Amino acid sequence: MDLSQEKLHEMKSHDCHVFKQRLLPIAFDSLAKSIWKVLVELRLFFRELSSTTLNVEHLRVMEENIHVL
Repeated sequence: MDLSQEKLHEMKSHDCHVFKQRLLPIAFDSLAKSIWKVLVELRLFFRELSSTTLNVEHLRVMEENIHVL
């Protein structure tokens, strides 16, 4: 990590994933709640969609609720 240039270097894919999944929501918390809520819903949608196992019932609910996003 090079803090002088505000860049992250040589992060392994797992480290990058953890950063995005765990730390970015903390940064998003300073946003307006209406914006924060949409970002959280999108994050949950894509996490479910990209999981290693898909639940058909979850996919049906996601399909029904996609217009909300």
